[in-house]
Amino acid sequence: MTRLLTRCFLLATVLFLFSIASCDKDKTTTVNVKVLDNKTGEPIAGAYASIRISHDENQPPNNIEFKSVDTDEKGEFSFSHSKPFQIYDVNRGGYLKKGIGSNIPIINQGEINEVTIQLIPKD
Repeated sequence: MTRLLTRCFLLATVLFLFSIASCDKDKTTTVNVKVLDNKTGEPIAGAYASIRISHDENQPPNNIEFKSVDTDEKGEFSFSHSKPFQIYDVNRGGYLKKGIGSNIPIINQGEINEVTIQLIPKD
């Protein structure tokens, strides 16, 4: 009887440990972004994006953090974080600023997101 109880305890412990290991509580979200000229389709180097990160465990105003990310010479940037985030706005001199509510795609949290953002020239 003792041997059976010991085996059941060991089996329950192993199953518990596997369930903890497979839990994706803090999945990382990644966004890979291309910023393009709306008219020409050319990449826009030197554009910058404001990323708004939500820290729910803190009380306002400390529950929001902003990070700035610049595009490289290919008009691209990548950003990853374990907390929920969204692209707040994208801007570059000579272009109209694109912000929340202006067709910036929603980021699927806990996934790798491929996003293209087109900026409209001011002229």
